[in-house]
Amino acid sequence: MYIIAIDGPAASGKSTVAKLIAKQLGFSYLDTGAMYRAYTLYVIEHNIDPYNEELVNKNLININISFDKTDIYLNSINVTSRIREDDVTKLVSIVCAYKKVREYMVKLQREIASTSENGVILDGRDIGTVVFPNANLKIYLVASNEARAKRRKIDNDKLGIICSEEEVLKELIRRDEIDSQLKSELMTSLQPAFARISAMGVRYSALPAHTKEIADALNEEMSDKWSGLRGISVVSFGLSSATASEEDEKMIKELQ
Repeated sequence: MYIIAIDGPAASGKSTVAKLIAKQLGFSYLDTGAMYRAYTLYVIEHNIDPYNEELVNKNLININISFDKTDIYLNSINVTSRIREDDVTKLVSIVCAYKKVREYMVKLQREIASTSENGVILDGRDIGTVVFPNANLKIYLVASNEARAKRRKIDNDKLGIICSEEEVLKELIRRDEIDSQLKSELMTSLQPAFARISAMGVRYSALPAHTKEIADALNEEMSDKWSGLRGISVVSFGLSSATASEEDEKMIKELQ
């Protein structure tokens, strides 16, 4: 099974890119961030103190998370839209920081991915470093704070969530501060990095067919549909070392 891992900070465009690639290649798509949001919603609706790690961990046995295409279900209830609301957004970084919660979700993510017949693409914070460290393709997405705030504001508007771009930016920065505490453990740099690409182009040499196909899709999407959000870029493509040829290894050294 071919596994693609996309990591990056909140609102960097991970889900948009993941869905695009999944459609392009006919792969399954798993939104791991939605899983953490779903459990955060459970914590909220059952009046569990999100700052009580022991209590949050204890209630993991009471949830069942499943997907139907791009919809997510929490204990058989469709929560696809609900998990994007402001109360969940403000607490998800707190809940997902707990070790037991992450271990539970990683196990579930691997189980769900294993059912894919062709290939699967997952996006999150630690897909290429923890969930699937040997993924065939690793992508790390970054964007300026301003571009991320603009993206999230557009998403919120679609959901009927009223907030200013300044408020969104403040919340993103707050989440970054919480997420940064996980970096040393979960968000180590994705190695090896085979190519540096931006919205303007990609270096194709030594890349396999699948990678070039994905890069083509990314560049087309960024050029045609993200013209108003030009701050978004793809920082690196990476392939598991098991697939690296001598030419690839040489390219790695040149890029480092």
